Amino acid sequence: MQSGSGFVVSGVGQVLTNFHVIEGCTTVRAHHQGQVRAAEIGATNEGDDLALLGLAGVRAADVARFRSGDGIRSGDDVVGLAFPLRGLLANQANVTVGIVSAIIVAKLDTLQVAELTGDIPQNVNFAIKAAVARTFLTANAIRYQTTPLSEHLDTADIADLGRTVTVAVECVQ
Repeated sequence: MQSGSGFVVSGVGQVLTNFHVIEGCTTVRAHHQGQVRAAEIGATNEGDDLALLGLAGVRAADVARFRSGDGIRSGDDVVGLAFPLRGLLANQANVTVGIVSAIIVAKLDTLQVAELTGDIPQNVNFAIKAAVARTFLTANAIRYQTTPLSEHLDTADIADLGRTVTVAVECVQ
């Protein structure tokens, strides 16, 4: 079973995740706010590594919001919240704080890196450009929300907000 993370992007339970998380799945489950739900695969874009899931019966009060205005830049602070290797590392969302060095739309092939360097890569995290995600959502008629970059939040506050919209995704092949 493979797993990954996603986030709720609409009030009717649509979740944005990565294509590589759901690729080849026969069944997809989503863990959201203490409940496990069946998820239906909707739109996908393998090239941009994006997929949209629908969670049956979910009316989400909280949804992820995209920052309006200037995009993120190399050197900006960032807070990530995800379920990496769920069940192996932890069953709760992990919070990571760092600095953006670049924005990549890809999955790291750790075996290839290990073959090239002789070492397993560590502390490598990826994100998808907001513009790519927004284009995907718009192309699939998903009405997402934005918020102005007007206030600074502490990491703990960002993590609390993030936990309400972050979903653990499980794929059964």
